[in-house]
Parts: sequence; structure tokens; C-alpha cells
Amino acid sequence: MSPSERTTVRFIGVDSCVPEQGQETACELLNDDVLVDTGWNAVMHMRRFGWDPLAISHVFITHCHHDHYLGVAPLIFYRAMLAKQEKVREPLFIVGPRTEIGFVVEGALNYLQTNRYDDVAGRVEVVALRPGEGYETERFQVKTAQAIHPTVALCYRFDDKQSGASVVITGDTAYYEPLGRFAAGADVLIHDASAGATRRDPLTAYGHSGALDAAKIAQEARPKRLYLVHCSETMLVDALGVARNMYRETYVPRQGEVVELPL
Repeated sequence: MSPSERTTVRFIGVDSCVPEQGQETACELLNDDVLVDTGWNAVMHMRRFGWDPLAISHVFITHCHHDHYLGVAPLIFYRAMLAKQEKVREPLFIVGPRTEIGFVVEGALNYLQTNRYDDVAGRVEVVALRPGEGYETERFQVKTAQAIHPTVALCYRFDDKQSGASVVITGDTAYYEPLGRFAAGADVLIHDASAGATRRDPLTAYGHSGALDAAKIAQEARPKRLYLVHCSETMLVDALGVARNMYRETYVPRQGEVVELPL
């Protein structure tokens, strides 16, 4: 299989809601052109690793909490500035939860003052999805499932029509048994582990998982690899240890790490 036929997962950021200096909160780039969540400023971190933000055709927002969409406005602005040099021609599709994604994109455009500066918006199209609804890009068949979080949140499953590889990204979620079935047989499961080396009560108001919750979902889904993200650096070592006791193929990705699939 040639490199262009493989599925590539690039970890732009892996840190918690308020990342450490030089780090970015959890967001991923698939096959160079599909961005999942935008962190605080995914554009600048992509450029740091030599990854081209202009290649992005689709942004998938798991949910509309600030640390997952703050980078929408910088991405729109960056593309608009480069469009003046005729380097950007296609629209940017921003996909997310039906109840909130339109409001967030409108807010980003207002922040950029597009009513005053009509050359900073670029071409943006919003795609609003309910949990369970699907979507398709040129390369991916995309499925969605509900996450358990204080706001409407989507988990995404990306099935690469060319390589056959599958990537499941939960975003922020408490433990939710149906996600084991949703992620069944995936090559990679990227799961929230915000609570560190613990198990978080899914009925609390936080809507986050610990490493033990992520490992339990992995036991049910049997992915080839489980990656723990959105966890503070101070908790990572213990989180990885307890998760590996439950699911051996558990990993903590580094910011800037690249994984090629199938494994």
C-alpha cells in the first residue's frame, strides 16, 4: 500500500482544557485535510510541525465548548488571507452538533468583523448533524454517535474508503456503554481521559472520562490501539499505567506524533 493510500492521524494537540505552555488541547488531523476540533489555535500548531492548514477541507467539531472551537476563527482568517494570493479555492466545511454549530460559526465570523471586512470570511459552509446522522467526504464515510457531556456532543467514526482503516474520536464524554459498539473493530480509538487514572461517575455534571473508563470502552470495542488524550501532563503516567492493566494496547500520544494506518 502506497503512502497516499494509507490513513494518517496527526496529533496536533493532546493536552487538557487549559494546555501547558507550548502545548495544545486535544485536536487531530486526518489525511492532512480533515481537522477534528480546533483547540485554542490549531493553525499555529500545525504550522509549527510543518503541516499545511490550507489543505484542510473539513472541520469536525465534537461539541461547542470553548477549548474545542476557539481555533475556528483563526483558521477562517488564515485561509482568507491566503486566498488573496489565490492559494485557496474550495470552501471550508465546518461540521458539528445541529443545535450549536451554526451559532459558533456565526460568532467566529462576527469576531472577525466580516460585516466591515468582507475579505476575511472566505468561503465557509456549515453542516449541522444530529447524533446518529452520517456524512461523507471524498475519502471518509463518517458516522456519529451521542456523547455524554453537559452540552450536545458528537463522537465521530471515520472509515477510510480507500485504506479501509477506521478512526474513532470521542471528544469529551463520560463513560457511555454504546460507544463500545460504535467503536467496534476500529484501528484507533482516541478517547477522553480528562480525569486521569480514575473512573469518573457518568452521572456527575462534568461529562468526562478517566483512563479506566476509556479502557473499559476499549475492552468492549477491541480497537488495535487506544490513545488517551485531553489529560493533564501531571496525570499521564498513572493514567497510562492503570489503562494498560485493563487494555494492553493503550498509548499516550505526543503532540506532533504521526500514526499511519492500517497498523
